[in-house]
Amino acid sequence: MLYTQKDYMKFALIVSDYEQKKYPQSKLSLHLLTTIFQHSLRQEINIFSCSKQQRENIITTAFDHNQYYESRVKKAKQVFLNQEYLNKLTSQVETELELCQKNNINFLEYESKDYPAPLQEIATPPVVLFYQGQLPSDAALQQSLAVVGSRDCEQYGQNIAHSAGRILSEHGWWNISGLAAGCDTNGHWGSLEANGLTGAVLAHGLAADIYPPENKDLAAEIISSGGFLLSEVAPSTSTAPHFFKWRDRLQSGLTKGIFVVETGRTGGTLHTTNYALRQGKQVYVWEPTTPSILPEEKIEGNLMLVGLKEPNDNFKIKSQQRLDKINSLSCPRELIDEFERLQQEELTFQF
Repeated sequence: MLYTQKDYMKFALIVSDYEQKKYPQSKLSLHLLTTIFQHSLRQEINIFSCSKQQRENIITTAFDHNQYYESRVKKAKQVFLNQEYLNKLTSQVETELELCQKNNINFLEYESKDYPAPLQEIATPPVVLFYQGQLPSDAALQQSLAVVGSRDCEQYGQNIAHSAGRILSEHGWWNISGLAAGCDTNGHWGSLEANGLTGAVLAHGLAADIYPPENKDLAAEIISSGGFLLSEVAPSTSTAPHFFKWRDRLQSGLTKGIFVVETGRTGGTLHTTNYALRQGKQVYVWEPTTPSILPEEKIEGNLMLVGLKEPNDNFKIKSQQRLDKINSLSCPRELIDEFERLQQEELTFQF
Protein backbone atom coordinates (compact mmCIF):
# COMPACT_ATOMS: atom_id res chain seq x y z
CA MET A 1 0.00 0.00 0.00
CA LEU A 2 1.12 3.55 -0.67
CA TYR A 3 0.04 4.74 2.78
CA THR A 4 0.91 3.18 6.12
CA GLN A 5 -1.53 2.60 8.97
CA LYS A 6 -0.13 5.67 10.72
CA ASP A 7 -0.69 7.74 7.59
CA TYR A 8 -4.28 6.61 7.45
CA MET A 9 -4.74 7.65 11.06
CA LYS A 10 -3.49 11.11 10.08
CA PHE A 11 -6.18 11.31 7.43
CA ALA A 12 -8.75 10.27 10.03
CA LEU A 13 -7.53 12.99 12.37
CA ILE A 14 -7.94 15.57 9.60
CA VAL A 15 -11.49 14.33 8.99
CA SER A 16 -12.15 14.61 12.72
CA ASP A 17 -10.72 18.11 13.11
CA TYR A 18 -13.10 21.05 13.17
CA GLU A 19 -13.30 24.63 14.37
CA GLN A 20 -15.29 25.11 17.58
CA LYS A 21 -17.80 27.71 16.46
CA LYS A 22 -21.52 28.22 16.90
CA TYR A 23 -21.83 26.15 13.74
CA PRO A 24 -18.74 23.90 13.76
CA GLN A 25 -16.84 23.77 10.47
CA SER A 26 -14.56 20.95 9.41
CA LYS A 27 -10.87 21.67 8.96
CA LEU A 28 -11.12 20.30 5.45
CA SER A 29 -14.31 19.18 3.71
CA LEU A 30 -14.74 15.52 2.83
CA HIS A 31 -14.83 16.43 -0.85
CA LEU A 32 -11.50 18.24 -0.71
CA LEU A 33 -9.81 15.57 1.38
CA THR A 34 -11.07 12.69 -0.77
CA THR A 35 -10.07 14.45 -3.99
CA ILE A 36 -6.53 15.09 -2.74
CA PHE A 37 -6.16 11.58 -1.34
CA GLN A 38 -7.35 9.84 -4.51
CA HIS A 39 -5.20 12.13 -6.67
CA SER A 40 -2.14 11.22 -4.60
CA LEU A 41 -2.92 7.53 -5.19
CA ARG A 42 -3.05 8.10 -8.94
CA GLN A 43 0.22 9.99 -8.74
CA GLU A 44 1.66 7.23 -6.53
CA ILE A 45 3.00 9.86 -4.12
CA ASN A 46 2.50 9.69 -0.35
CA ILE A 47 1.49 13.22 0.56
CA PHE A 48 2.87 12.90 4.09
CA SER A 49 6.35 11.69 3.16
CA CYS A 50 7.05 13.70 -0.01
CA SER A 51 8.64 17.12 -0.24
CA LYS A 52 6.70 20.31 0.37
CA GLN A 53 6.90 21.14 -3.33
CA GLN A 54 5.44 17.75 -4.23
CA ARG A 55 2.62 18.26 -1.74
CA GLU A 56 1.86 21.60 -3.30
CA ASN A 57 1.84 20.06 -6.78
CA ILE A 58 -0.56 17.31 -5.67
CA ILE A 59 -2.98 19.88 -4.27
CA THR A 60 -2.70 22.20 -7.27
CA THR A 61 -3.25 19.47 -9.85
CA ALA A 62 -6.05 17.74 -7.92
CA PHE A 63 -8.71 20.29 -8.86
CA ASP A 64 -10.09 21.49 -12.16
CA HIS A 65 -9.56 25.13 -12.98
CA ASN A 66 -12.98 26.56 -12.23
CA GLN A 67 -14.49 29.38 -10.19
CA TYR A 68 -13.81 27.51 -6.95
CA TYR A 69 -10.25 26.55 -7.85
CA GLU A 70 -8.34 29.17 -5.92
CA SER A 71 -10.33 28.89 -2.68
CA ARG A 72 -10.11 25.08 -2.74
CA VAL A 73 -6.37 25.08 -3.24
CA LYS A 74 -5.85 27.71 -0.56
CA LYS A 75 -7.83 25.76 2.04
CA ALA A 76 -6.05 22.51 1.27
CA LYS A 77 -2.64 24.16 1.47
CA GLN A 78 -3.48 25.45 4.95
CA VAL A 79 -3.63 21.83 6.04
CA PHE A 80 -1.03 19.94 4.01
CA LEU A 81 1.65 22.64 3.80
CA ASN A 82 1.47 23.54 7.48
CA GLN A 83 4.35 21.57 8.97
CA GLU A 84 3.41 22.50 12.51
CA TYR A 85 -0.06 21.05 11.96
CA LEU A 86 1.33 17.90 10.35
CA ASN A 87 3.70 17.44 13.31
CA LYS A 88 0.71 17.74 15.62
CA LEU A 89 -1.03 14.96 13.72
CA THR A 90 2.04 12.75 14.03
CA SER A 91 2.10 13.23 17.79
CA GLN A 92 -1.59 12.26 18.05
CA VAL A 93 -1.31 9.09 16.01
CA GLU A 94 0.17 6.86 18.72
CA THR A 95 -2.55 7.85 21.20
CA GLU A 96 -5.26 6.93 18.70
CA LEU A 97 -3.57 3.62 17.84
CA GLU A 98 -3.41 2.75 21.53
CA LEU A 99 -7.14 3.46 21.81
CA CYS A 100 -7.75 1.09 18.90
CA GLN A 101 -5.87 -1.68 20.66
CA LYS A 102 -7.52 -1.03 24.02
CA ASN A 103 -11.06 -0.94 22.58
CA ASN A 104 -10.79 -3.73 19.96
CA ILE A 105 -11.14 -1.25 17.11
CA ASN A 106 -10.12 -2.50 13.67
CA PHE A 107 -8.91 -0.56 10.62
CA LEU A 108 -10.09 -0.76 7.05
CA GLU A 109 -7.93 1.39 4.80
CA TYR A 110 -9.15 2.54 1.39
CA GLU A 111 -6.37 0.52 -0.24
CA SER A 112 -7.30 -2.66 1.63
CA LYS A 113 -8.81 -5.56 -0.33
CA ASP A 114 -11.41 -5.86 2.45
CA TYR A 115 -12.63 -2.27 2.11
CA PRO A 116 -16.42 -2.42 1.45
CA ALA A 117 -16.99 -2.31 -2.30
CA PRO A 118 -20.30 -0.37 -2.02
CA LEU A 119 -18.51 2.54 -0.33
CA GLN A 120 -15.87 2.75 -3.07
CA GLU A 121 -18.69 3.69 -5.43
CA ILE A 122 -20.05 6.72 -3.54
CA ALA A 123 -18.98 10.30 -4.27
CA THR A 124 -16.87 10.76 -1.12
CA PRO A 125 -15.73 7.35 0.16
CA PRO A 126 -14.10 7.39 3.60
CA VAL A 127 -10.31 7.31 3.43
CA VAL A 128 -10.29 4.96 6.40
CA LEU A 129 -12.95 3.08 8.35
CA PHE A 130 -12.89 2.00 11.97
CA TYR A 131 -15.11 -0.80 13.20
CA GLN A 132 -15.85 -3.03 16.15
CA GLY A 133 -17.46 -6.44 15.81
CA GLN A 134 -18.03 -8.33 12.58
CA LEU A 135 -18.34 -6.28 9.41
CA PRO A 136 -20.50 -8.01 6.72
CA SER A 137 -18.87 -9.20 3.53
CA ASP A 138 -19.64 -7.49 0.22
CA ALA A 139 -21.93 -10.40 -0.61
CA ALA A 140 -23.83 -9.95 2.66
CA LEU A 141 -24.18 -6.22 2.01
CA GLN A 142 -26.09 -7.10 -1.16
CA GLN A 143 -28.84 -8.09 1.26
CA SER A 144 -29.09 -5.02 3.47
CA LEU A 145 -31.37 -2.08 4.10
CA ALA A 146 -31.16 0.93 6.38
CA VAL A 147 -34.27 1.31 8.56
CA VAL A 148 -34.28 5.05 9.33
CA GLY A 149 -36.63 7.69 10.65
CA SER A 150 -37.25 10.47 13.13
CA ARG A 151 -35.72 10.50 16.58
CA ASP A 152 -38.92 11.88 18.06
CA CYS A 153 -41.23 9.36 16.43
CA GLU A 154 -44.69 8.28 17.49
CA GLN A 155 -45.44 4.85 18.99
CA TYR A 156 -46.94 3.84 15.64
CA GLY A 157 -43.65 4.60 13.90
CA GLN A 158 -41.69 2.80 16.60
CA ASN A 159 -43.77 -0.33 16.00
CA ILE A 160 -43.21 -0.20 12.24
CA ALA A 161 -39.44 0.28 12.65
CA HIS A 162 -39.23 -2.59 15.11
CA SER A 163 -41.24 -4.90 12.82
CA ALA A 164 -39.19 -3.92 9.76
CA GLY A 165 -35.92 -4.64 11.57
CA ARG A 166 -37.18 -8.00 12.75
CA ILE A 167 -38.52 -9.00 9.32
CA LEU A 168 -35.24 -8.12 7.62
CA SER A 169 -33.21 -10.16 10.09
CA GLU A 170 -35.59 -13.13 9.91
CA HIS A 171 -35.08 -13.27 6.16
CA GLY A 172 -31.29 -13.00 6.31
CA TRP A 173 -31.08 -9.29 5.53
CA TRP A 174 -28.95 -6.79 7.43
CA ASN A 175 -30.44 -3.65 8.96
CA ILE A 176 -27.70 -0.99 8.95
CA SER A 177 -28.80 2.16 10.72
CA GLY A 178 -27.36 4.94 12.89
CA LEU A 179 -28.05 4.02 16.55
CA ALA A 180 -30.10 7.22 16.85
CA ALA A 181 -33.04 7.48 19.20
CA GLY A 182 -36.51 6.72 17.87
CA CYS A 183 -36.88 4.77 14.63
CA ASP A 184 -33.22 3.69 14.41
CA THR A 185 -33.26 2.31 17.94
CA ASN A 186 -36.47 0.34 17.39
CA GLY A 187 -35.24 -1.04 14.10
CA HIS A 188 -32.01 -2.25 15.71
CA TRP A 189 -33.89 -3.96 18.55
CA GLY A 190 -36.23 -5.62 16.08
CA SER A 191 -33.27 -7.09 14.19
CA LEU A 192 -31.66 -8.23 17.44
CA GLU A 193 -34.82 -10.07 18.43
CA ALA A 194 -34.55 -12.16 15.27
CA ASN A 195 -31.14 -13.21 13.88
CA GLY A 196 -29.16 -10.23 15.13
CA LEU A 197 -28.24 -8.99 11.65
CA THR A 198 -27.77 -5.32 12.42
CA GLY A 199 -24.99 -2.74 12.50
CA ALA A 200 -24.70 0.96 13.26
CA VAL A 201 -22.76 3.79 11.66
CA LEU A 202 -21.81 6.28 14.37
CA ALA A 203 -21.25 10.04 14.28
CA HIS A 204 -18.33 9.84 16.69
CA GLY A 205 -15.18 7.82 17.31
CA LEU A 206 -15.51 4.27 18.58
CA ALA A 207 -13.51 4.99 21.74
CA ALA A 208 -15.69 7.98 22.64
CA ASP A 209 -18.85 7.80 24.75
CA ILE A 210 -21.80 6.26 22.90
CA TYR A 211 -24.31 8.80 21.61
CA PRO A 212 -27.08 8.94 22.55
CA PRO A 213 -25.96 7.70 26.00
CA GLU A 214 -29.20 5.77 26.54
CA ASN A 215 -28.16 3.48 23.67
CA LYS A 216 -24.97 2.28 25.32
CA ASP A 217 -26.55 -1.10 26.10
CA LEU A 218 -27.94 -1.33 22.57
CA ALA A 219 -24.46 -0.77 21.11
CA ALA A 220 -23.04 -3.51 23.34
CA GLU A 221 -25.85 -5.88 22.35
CA ILE A 222 -25.20 -5.26 18.65
CA ILE A 223 -21.57 -6.27 19.09
CA SER A 224 -22.31 -9.32 21.23
CA SER A 225 -24.91 -10.52 18.72
CA GLY A 226 -22.44 -10.57 15.83
CA GLY A 227 -23.12 -7.11 14.45
CA PHE A 228 -20.85 -4.09 14.16
CA LEU A 229 -20.26 -0.43 14.95
CA LEU A 230 -18.59 1.67 12.24
CA SER A 231 -17.09 5.17 12.06
CA GLU A 232 -14.84 7.21 9.77
CA VAL A 233 -13.56 9.61 12.46
CA ALA A 234 -10.62 8.98 14.77
CA PRO A 235 -11.41 6.82 17.83
CA SER A 236 -11.25 9.60 20.45
CA THR A 237 -13.51 11.99 18.51
CA SER A 238 -16.75 13.15 20.17
CA THR A 239 -19.92 14.04 18.28
CA ALA A 240 -20.28 17.21 16.23
CA PRO A 241 -23.32 18.28 14.17
CA HIS A 242 -21.72 17.78 10.75
CA PHE A 243 -20.63 14.23 11.63
CA PHE A 244 -24.29 13.17 11.69
CA LYS A 245 -24.81 14.34 8.12
CA TRP A 246 -21.61 12.60 7.02
CA ARG A 247 -22.80 9.46 8.77
CA ASP A 248 -26.04 9.53 6.78
CA ARG A 249 -24.24 9.05 3.44
CA LEU A 250 -22.56 5.90 4.81
CA GLN A 251 -25.83 4.30 5.93
CA SER A 252 -27.21 4.55 2.41
CA GLY A 253 -23.83 3.92 0.81
CA LEU A 254 -23.31 0.57 2.52
CA THR A 255 -26.78 -0.80 1.81
CA LYS A 256 -28.94 -1.78 -1.14
CA GLY A 257 -31.47 0.81 -0.07
CA ILE A 258 -33.29 2.52 2.77
CA PHE A 259 -36.70 2.24 4.40
CA VAL A 260 -37.97 5.59 5.71
CA VAL A 261 -40.39 4.94 8.55
CA GLU A 262 -41.39 8.38 9.78
CA THR A 263 -40.07 11.85 9.01
CA GLY A 264 -41.17 15.46 9.17
CA ARG A 265 -40.36 17.95 6.42
CA THR A 266 -36.92 18.59 7.93
CA GLY A 267 -34.38 16.44 9.73
CA GLY A 268 -31.54 14.00 9.25
CA THR A 269 -33.71 11.29 7.72
CA LEU A 270 -34.09 13.44 4.63
CA HIS A 271 -30.29 13.71 4.39
CA THR A 272 -30.11 9.93 4.24
CA THR A 273 -32.93 9.84 1.69
CA ASN A 274 -31.23 12.42 -0.51
CA TYR A 275 -27.92 10.55 -0.36
CA ALA A 276 -29.64 7.27 -1.23
CA LEU A 277 -31.32 8.82 -4.27
CA ARG A 278 -28.06 10.38 -5.44
CA GLN A 279 -26.29 7.05 -4.98
CA GLY A 280 -28.89 5.22 -7.04
CA LYS A 281 -30.14 3.13 -4.12
CA GLN A 282 -33.63 1.72 -3.61
CA VAL A 283 -35.71 4.10 -1.50
CA TYR A 284 -38.83 2.88 0.30
CA VAL A 285 -41.05 5.25 2.25
CA TRP A 286 -43.92 4.28 4.51
CA GLU A 287 -47.12 5.74 3.07
CA PRO A 288 -49.66 6.14 5.87
CA THR A 289 -52.89 4.48 4.76
CA THR A 290 -54.70 6.57 7.36
CA PRO A 291 -52.71 9.84 7.61
CA SER A 292 -54.94 11.15 10.40
CA ILE A 293 -53.66 8.40 12.70
CA LEU A 294 -50.56 10.57 13.34
CA PRO A 295 -50.09 14.33 13.60
CA GLU A 296 -49.36 15.63 10.10
CA GLU A 297 -46.17 17.37 11.18
CA LYS A 298 -44.76 13.98 12.19
CA ILE A 299 -45.28 12.44 8.73
CA GLU A 300 -45.18 15.54 6.53
CA GLY A 301 -41.90 14.34 5.02
CA ASN A 302 -43.45 10.96 4.22
CA LEU A 303 -46.37 12.64 2.45
CA MET A 304 -44.06 14.83 0.37
CA LEU A 305 -41.74 11.95 -0.51
CA VAL A 306 -44.56 9.73 -1.82
CA GLY A 307 -46.36 12.55 -3.64
CA LEU A 308 -49.37 12.98 -1.35
CA LYS A 309 -48.39 16.56 -0.55
CA GLU A 310 -46.64 19.18 -2.65
CA PRO A 311 -43.05 19.73 -1.41
CA ASN A 312 -42.47 23.27 -0.16
CA ASP A 313 -39.58 25.48 -1.28
CA ASN A 314 -37.47 24.50 1.74
CA PHE A 315 -37.84 20.76 1.23
CA LYS A 316 -34.47 19.00 1.25
CA ILE A 317 -34.98 17.08 -2.00
CA LYS A 318 -35.44 19.45 -4.94
CA SER A 319 -35.33 17.06 -7.89
CA GLN A 320 -38.72 15.74 -9.01
CA GLN A 321 -36.87 13.17 -11.09
CA ARG A 322 -35.38 11.74 -7.92
CA LEU A 323 -38.67 11.89 -6.04
CA ASP A 324 -40.27 9.88 -8.83
CA LYS A 325 -37.89 7.00 -8.07
CA ILE A 326 -39.23 6.54 -4.54
CA ASN A 327 -41.25 3.42 -3.77
CA SER A 328 -44.13 3.82 -1.33
CA LEU A 329 -45.10 1.08 1.12
CA SER A 330 -48.65 1.18 2.49
CA CYS A 331 -48.50 -0.43 5.92
CA PRO A 332 -51.43 -1.74 7.96
CA ARG A 333 -51.52 -1.28 11.72
CA GLU A 334 -49.06 -4.14 12.10
CA LEU A 335 -46.54 -5.55 9.67
CA ILE A 336 -47.05 -9.19 8.78
CA ASP A 337 -43.99 -11.15 9.91
CA GLU A 338 -42.77 -12.26 6.52
CA PHE A 339 -41.61 -11.26 3.04
CA GLU A 340 -42.98 -13.12 0.05
CA ARG A 341 -39.64 -12.68 -1.64
CA LEU A 342 -36.59 -10.45 -1.47
CA GLN A 343 -34.68 -10.09 -4.69
CA GLN A 344 -31.37 -8.35 -5.24
CA GLU A 345 -32.65 -6.28 -8.15
CA GLU A 346 -36.02 -5.28 -6.75
CA LEU A 347 -37.06 -5.66 -3.11
CA THR A 348 -40.66 -6.54 -2.39
CA PHE A 349 -42.37 -6.15 0.97
CA GLN A 350 -45.47 -8.33 1.44
CA PHE A 351 -47.95 -7.05 4.01
